[in-house]
Amino acid sequence: MQYPGVNLEINDPNFDLKKAPETDKLGFIRKVYGILSSQLLLTVIFCGIVMSNETLTEFVQNDIAVFVISIIVAIALMLVLIFSKDKARKVPTNYILLIIFTLCESYMVSTAYTFYDAYTVIAAALMTLGVTLVLTVYAFLTKKEFRHPVGVSLSFISSIILLMIFAFYNVGNHYSVIWCFVGVNFYGIYIIYDTQLIVNGSKYGITTDDYVVGAMILYIDIIGLFLKIMALIGKVKK
Repeated sequence: MQYPGVNLEINDPNFDLKKAPETDKLGFIRKVYGILSSQLLLTVIFCGIVMSNETLTEFVQNDIAVFVISIIVAIALMLVLIFSKDKARKVPTNYILLIIFTLCESYMVSTAYTFYDAYTVIAAALMTLGVTLVLTVYAFLTKKEFRHPVGVSLSFISSIILLMIFAFYNVGNHYSVIWCFVGVNFYGIYIIYDTQLIVNGSKYGITTDDYVVGAMILYIDIIGLFLKIMALIGKVKK
């Protein structure tokens, strides 16, 4: 896949992102965030199916074996994608492995959120979506290299807006909402920092062909953000 004016298909498998032209870096970020958006959509659909079906909800809550298997498979696939460059760069093998990894993560997320009330899940999902959406739009629209100050500012502004909405509708108590705000900004900054490490090739030796690994790393960050928000503002089902 190529973007106008951006050459991502470089024959040298060790092409260094840090030394790449700014247009190549920007194209790489867009590709990573495009894949990331698809992963999050798949997770939302998976969790939505579980939430809407009482039988599935009871199954994920009670069947610990499948949960453990999901953890093992997810960790194994993560290690394969990070350390086996051939598989991580070969199409469609890399996409197939990433889809299976995402499904395993989605199962674990759906298991976790079934123990919280619906308002907590929706609030956590909206706040996570808000920050992620802002950063994704910025990644696609910016004409310059992805920069820390702008990304941090956008993350901060979006979390303030969502904080005001949650406070207005009394989602959680005041202390939990404040801690949620702090957590969102911390993870937002961490996601931006991780993005910069990926682009500079400082994390796992990522090159222009490692867009699947880049998307997987950021996906793990965002899932961590969602689970942290649920824990901060959450009300466990009785």
